[in-house]
Amino acid sequence: MASESSAEIGISDDGSLGYRIDQQGFGEFMVFAGVQSLPRTALSVTPITHAVAFGEGRPHYALLSATSHITIVAPFIPLAGNAQPAWRYPFGKMPLPLTTDGTPLRHLALALRETAPPMADNAAATVVDVAAVWVTQDNRLTMGRISADGVQLAASVALGDTPVDALVLTPRGDVVYSLSGNQLTTWRIRGDTVTLSGTATLPTAGPWRLALLSGGYSLLVYSEGGKIFQWFDVPGADGLRLTEIRDFPQRETQGMQLVPEASRRVFATLTPQGELSLFASKQSAAVL
Repeated sequence: MASESSAEIGISDDGSLGYRIDQQGFGEFMVFAGVQSLPRTALSVTPITHAVAFGEGRPHYALLSATSHITIVAPFIPLAGNAQPAWRYPFGKMPLPLTTDGTPLRHLALALRETAPPMADNAAATVVDVAAVWVTQDNRLTMGRISADGVQLAASVALGDTPVDALVLTPRGDVVYSLSGNQLTTWRIRGDTVTLSGTATLPTAGPWRLALLSGGYSLLVYSEGGKIFQWFDVPGADGLRLTEIRDFPQRETQGMQLVPEASRRVFATLTPQGELSLFASKQSAAVL
């Protein structure tokens, strides 16, 4: 089972330890000094279809099953001492249902809304509230809150007949971006309501993908072929409007991957040929 491909990977702030969650829902820590692997842990009591990362500098993962149940886990990495890294379950190990009929979700995005500070040194913060949005099989955008009381559904909006290709939620849990073909849509969350804020048309049909830079204020729209555009909320007479402000020219290569950094507004691209480029949000040319 150790050869299972990774659904998510991560690294500690000091670079001394890494971790992975595989496609079967097992978690594993790896100490880089001496290339030591700690015992694998089954993180979900049910098989998972994929893992969804959220939390930026406080990484958490929602392990999603085919029946639209999620288990939320977080890697706890001690800052000092002899304590071993461990997996934490802020809302328990029992999977939480997001739908009543158990049908698979098309998309899921989450955000940490509230945490309580750690009670002692070398302890983990307590997650109090998580915002979640998801797209169901009948193409509805649904919003809910996850807390110690379970999942509380807050709002649901019909999205029409065009399937959603991508969905992201800002780290503050207040703005949702959805992508259907070349139509980019912004939704605002205020309390328990979801409101359509605006739409934009991308230059071609794509396929396109979405990613958020650190802080969630800049949206990257990109293709596997290497086209990358930065979008930003610009004030106007009718309020904020999502506007394309920059593109990042580079040699177009099919199969490009894009990875934002969690703590700075920079991102990296990697081609199948191993070409790595680093970009910053305030200039078009690569910095590396």
